[in-house]
This record gives sequence, structure tokens and C-alpha cells, in this order.
Amino acid sequence: MSSEARLAARRKDIAPLVNDLIEWMKRERAKLSHHNDVAKAMNYMLKRADVFARFLEDGRICLSNNAAERALRGIALGRKSWLFAGSDEGASYCSSHHPLINPAGFVDYRQAAGVVIGAH
Repeated sequence: MSSEARLAARRKDIAPLVNDLIEWMKRERAKLSHHNDVAKAMNYMLKRADVFARFLEDGRICLSNNAAERALRGIALGRKSWLFAGSDEGASYCSSHHPLINPAGFVDYRQAAGVVIGAH
């Protein structure tokens, strides 16, 4: 389907369900203690409801993150093998490619190891 056709179908079929879900969450959230784990999850969702429902405004937005999950699957599956297989090539691959996926995590690892970032 074209993005316009997807958008029309989403607005017709899915938008009422999303609106009902958000309203239900607001009602149920009011009944729960602020410290309840379910309430915390609902707060998280309700604060981001506009982002969650963005697919109702743009037919190009994919409804799942399957493509991103598939792209990262190789890294997730191979990470342990690269680090512990005793292969210099595997360790080199992991150290050079992992920061491209999660550069903030890589910086945290270096800081935790005591490496001074930005020093020459």
C-alpha cells in the first residue's frame, strides 16, 4: 500500500483503538498508587503517548522495529563469541564496530576503565 493508503486505514481502523487505550490508561492510572510498578509503566507510556501515536500522522512510519532488530541481531549474537573466542580478529571486529552502534555506551566503558577521554 502507498503511505497515503496506510495512513487512511490507520486513521479509520486504529486511531479509535489507540484513543480508547490512552483514555483507559488514564482512568486506570488514577486508581493506582504512585509507587506501583504498573503505574510507573503507565506514566512512561502516557508521557510519550504523542510519540507512540505518531504512526497515525505519517503513513511512512513502520509499525514495528523488526528491521532495526534484524540489523542488530548479528552484533548481539556474535558479541560473546568475539570477546571470548580468543581470536584477535574477533576482538578487533567487536571493538571497531560496537561503538558505531552504541557510542554512548562505549564512552561509558572507557570512562569506567579509567581512560581519560579527549586527552592527548
